[in-house]
Amino acid sequence: MRRTIAAIPTVFVLLAAACGSASDAPPGEPAALPMPQAPGAPAATGASAYPALYREMALPEIDGTVTNTGRQTTSLRDGLAITVTSAKTVDEARVFYQEALAKAGWTAEPQGRGASVPNMPVARVAFSKGEVTYSAMITAVPDGGVRIDIRVMLS
Repeated sequence: MRRTIAAIPTVFVLLAAACGSASDAPPGEPAALPMPQAPGAPAATGASAYPALYREMALPEIDGTVTNTGRQTTSLRDGLAITVTSAKTVDEARVFYQEALAKAGWTAEPQGRGASVPNMPVARVAFSKGEVTYSAMITAVPDGGVRIDIRVMLS
């Protein structure tokens, strides 16, 4: 019994170390929670964090960090959802996707009312190839760079 009671403080210390400390957050703010990732998805550390299916389809990988890979990453049945942050501008990211997808044989979709305009804080890129559609919503972020929400799905 004495060993069990003596081990309790050690367990609490180990649990606290494994969970991290809320003191990492600025005073008065909660500690940041990690972005959700699909089970078994690679760590979000750069281009290598794109899902295998995305890479197998030879889809464009912009310089940046994959911050979310959605719920599933192994089929287009429910589509792929990927979020990437990049230091590029909205225009640089738009041109990157337009050129890369056109070069790979994708067809640009009509933009309609959501057409991208140079020097604006948001742009949309939409392409199709066979029964697959690819869209990227590129949004400027306040600290510089962009957030890119990519969707790849069956038409």
